[in-house]
Amino acid sequence: MKTKCRNKKNNKIKRSLKRRSKKGGTNIYNLNLEWHEDAVDGRIYDILETDSVPYPYEFRGKAVAVVFQPRCGSKPVVSYRLIDGPVILKTHNGVYEGNFLDGKKNGYGTYKFLDGSVYEGNWVDNVMSGEGTMNYPDGTVYEGNWEDNVSHGKGKLTQPSQGNEYNISYNGDFVKNKKSGYGGMVYSDGGVYNGEWDNDEMHGTGTFRYKNGDIYEGDWDMGFKHGMGNFKYNSGELKEYTGSFVDGTMEGKGIMKFRNKTQYNGDWKNGKMTGHGKLYDESGSLIHEGEFNDGVPVHHKKRKLLFE
Repeated sequence: MKTKCRNKKNNKIKRSLKRRSKKGGTNIYNLNLEWHEDAVDGRIYDILETDSVPYPYEFRGKAVAVVFQPRCGSKPVVSYRLIDGPVILKTHNGVYEGNFLDGKKNGYGTYKFLDGSVYEGNWVDNVMSGEGTMNYPDGTVYEGNWEDNVSHGKGKLTQPSQGNEYNISYNGDFVKNKKSGYGGMVYSDGGVYNGEWDNDEMHGTGTFRYKNGDIYEGDWDMGFKHGMGNFKYNSGELKEYTGSFVDGTMEGKGIMKFRNKTQYNGDWKNGKMTGHGKLYDESGSLIHEGEFNDGVPVHHKKRKLLFE
């Protein structure tokens, strides 16, 4: 005579769940998951007695459970599928509280990471995608568009001043967590840049307004003034330079207007008049045409007319 299989743990599970259907040796139940821990491979073991099993995943929400006992007396295996709707999900990286759809984070939700970062916004198939805000532990805040878990599209990034006069803030385009496209940046010293970016650097054309009132408008290459540009000085003997820049300094052909109304038109090297050029006085009359070296006409080497 065959002995009826008795399994207290399996019976305990069955009594705690509302059976939905039965087929062969597999029973399907509806349940509320109340911080039951889930194995890494996605199966729930000992659904009511989890204290002795240190699994890293926990859930709270509506779910469907499938309880399968391979043979009499063996340990039952419980797999699950979360039902669409609100859920709290605790993982090894943090805690998610928000909407689930098709077994994944979809819609609006908040994720609190273990490092203290908090994301609040839209999700698509388990990834941050759409509009959302990320608050970082150091006080940095990103608000804007996300794609595949990175800032991508239009957004605003604000960083704390850390003792400086101004917070650092950028408002513009992002590409895969990098400032790329067009955007405006306020620096900690009060300088403001508006223009094109590439890979977190000023690149293309743009305007930089310095705190002291100086203004540069022109070409940039990976954070340096490079190409053709115009630099207006707010004070001092220099008034305005229009011409070529190389790696942040005046180099090539350019015109400098001085505060005393004199003007130089010619070659530049390392930020100084060097090479062939013409120097005019305040009335526009030619003073010197020829070679210059370090800001001085070659035949007046002992007389530095303009600047070092």
